[in-house]
Amino acid sequence: DLASAFYGQALKYEYVDLENLKSIFTVEYQQTKLVGDFLGENPQVLFLHGGGGSTRHRFGPIRTHLLKTGLGSVAFDHIGHGDTAGEIGSSSLHDRTDQALAVIKTLKLHEPLTLIGTSMGGYTAIKLSELVPVQTLILGVPAAYTPTAYEAHFGTSFASLIRVPDSWQDSDAWEILARFTGNLLIISGALDIKIPPVVIQRMYDSAVNAKHRELFVLPNSDHGIMRHIATHPDDLALVLRTLDRVMGASMNDEL
Repeated sequence: DLASAFYGQALKYEYVDLENLKSIFTVEYQQTKLVGDFLGENPQVLFLHGGGGSTRHRFGPIRTHLLKTGLGSVAFDHIGHGDTAGEIGSSSLHDRTDQALAVIKTLKLHEPLTLIGTSMGGYTAIKLSELVPVQTLILGVPAAYTPTAYEAHFGTSFASLIRVPDSWQDSDAWEILARFTGNLLIISGALDIKIPPVVIQRMYDSAVNAKHRELFVLPNSDHGIMRHIATHPDDLALVLRTLDRVMGASMNDEL
């Protein structure tokens, strides 16, 4: 079959969800199987969901659109989210970076990658940009964290660290973005009360070496930007047009 032929023995092939045209996979990470799916062949786009109740399934409308343009994608659930077992409290920001690396390396994703991450997943995407070749970073309502929170397990200790006023000020996100030389798109919600506008602006301002950088503000969305565009077709169309423009420029870079 297509999935096992493409990924070989490194990937444990589970089944193909024909109704949704997705092939489901598991990737071993420590004592847990990370569950995800790929949509389309030769995927070079990796989606990274946020914290809380987020799962990979929220990216459905964007992934379907990308497939229609000929771009395959991969998404997976972090430990304790969606179809992946385990306790969220046993994981950390560092673990999330390592989980994403395990998926990238096991699936041998086509590089340079396009990373699309939302909220906490945006920070994971930023961290990954220094660890694997990345051509395009697309960050939706991205968070920034103090380095002291990177190793803390999710729960009370993590929450206490990030709730310190302006704890994001010393984030390593600024320096990483300053070194990034690919294409950057940041999508924020005008009604977002979780990520201060100053964080979004600083991310944009930090990316001084990006080949292309763009900040797109969705006027009617709060922090739940994926939920918003799933129920607001006009705003979804705006986001998709912006993605097409930025990712189209990335594809031209390869020619």
